[in-house]
Amino acid sequence: MIDYNFKNITFHKRPIPVQPEYRPVYKIAQIVIGLKKSCRKNKASLPLLHLFSWALKSNENEKLILDYLESPSNTLLEIWNFEPSLNRALHFAQAENLIAMVLPQGHYVLTEKGHKFADVLIEDNFVLLQEKAFFNSIKYSITETLIQDISKKWSNSNA
Repeated sequence: MIDYNFKNITFHKRPIPVQPEYRPVYKIAQIVIGLKKSCRKNKASLPLLHLFSWALKSNENEKLILDYLESPSNTLLEIWNFEPSLNRALHFAQAENLIAMVLPQGHYVLTEKGHKFADVLIEDNFVLLQEKAFFNSIKYSITETLIQDISKKWSNSNA
């Protein structure tokens, strides 16, 4: 039998790089641009913000959203994921007074500071180009009613 000497094992904490799409500042930028360019009254529910975040994760997701908007009956768009990194970014954005929560609906809305930050990002021709192009293409076509309808379809089909 081999005698392993485990008394000498040590662990060292090492920094681990975080992918940009999971960094709070990146998500915050997506949130404020989305609220500014694609949400009526610069206000959105949590499910809508998660849909935006999901769409921006890949070109395929973006295409699925655009196809759905062109032809809802011919495109399968029933579920998208909710990711903790967006929730964390929302908390940071609130702490930085970029967004505020409107009660009792629980919608998020841009603050004056959030509007200014969104304007800086939108005017910059070198950052978040794909995100800005996506929000320009959907404009205000994804409504809270649409989100509720998709959610109801998903709930009914899985009941």
